[in-house]
Amino acid sequence: MDDARKQNILSHIDKIEQYARQPGNEWLLVELQKRFGVMSNMTELQRIEKYLALDYYIDDISTRIDYSFVKDDLLRMKLLSDWREMLRCRCHVRKHKPDFLEFCRFAHMQVEGITNYYCMTAYPTPEELHSACKAENEKVVTFWNKLYLLQQHNIIRYVDKEFLYGKLYMVRNIQSHRGGSTLSDFIVNTRAIITPLIKQYNLPTLLGDDSIVNLYMINSDEGRELFKEPYMLFKKQLENLHIDYTRYEALLWCKKTPYEEVEARLEKLVSNIKHVLL
Repeated sequence: MDDARKQNILSHIDKIEQYARQPGNEWLLVELQKRFGVMSNMTELQRIEKYLALDYYIDDISTRIDYSFVKDDLLRMKLLSDWREMLRCRCHVRKHKPDFLEFCRFAHMQVEGITNYYCMTAYPTPEELHSACKAENEKVVTFWNKLYLLQQHNIIRYVDKEFLYGKLYMVRNIQSHRGGSTLSDFIVNTRAIITPLIKQYNLPTLLGDDSIVNLYMINSDEGRELFKEPYMLFKKQLENLHIDYTRYEALLWCKKTPYEEVEARLEKLVSNIKHVLL
């Protein structure tokens, strides 16, 4: 076989592999495995690459999120790298299976990085940032402070802040501290305590009897006023029982593995910051 024809065939194989690795096309990998199996003449280097799930082709895929406006070269490369790690976690090439918790961890690293970039650009000195975040009496400006600042600047809404902090940030903490082995038990045990309390206080639910609707997300003032007292009693009782409700709610959300929701919200945040800075 001449070199030109060989290169043409290899090019087609590369395209098929890239297509097969895209989210939703896992069936093609299964089909290829059925038809061809593992080649017996695989080299030792190929075996190592397969075992380690090395995937250089992902580095050539255009990113969904535009970070070109970030002037800090190191930060821009880091943000792009974290996005590619998200893709690896979603396409199950890191652990040979999808990993939503790791996916969220890399997403949060981008949220934190681009939020810090906006804050440093808008308020170059620590004193200015402390004042803008109304955190003059605090030693450091927290991630929550910065999200509040984004909300004040109309870059995100209240519901976005709740998502970025109550879900993505919480999942990042869970994953960073490697609490995975007890997550299922935590959900089951917490649900057994919370469900009767929700019914006792007659609170509106978001996921059946699993979690309640955030008081501040109820559309009408009358609705918020109606549930305000039972909501506070419910929260106080959970506090007395030492139940971390935010963690519980975040893990319930994780069980749905909403990859697209995370990417869409991250893309929107970056787009809004880009619009403000340019």
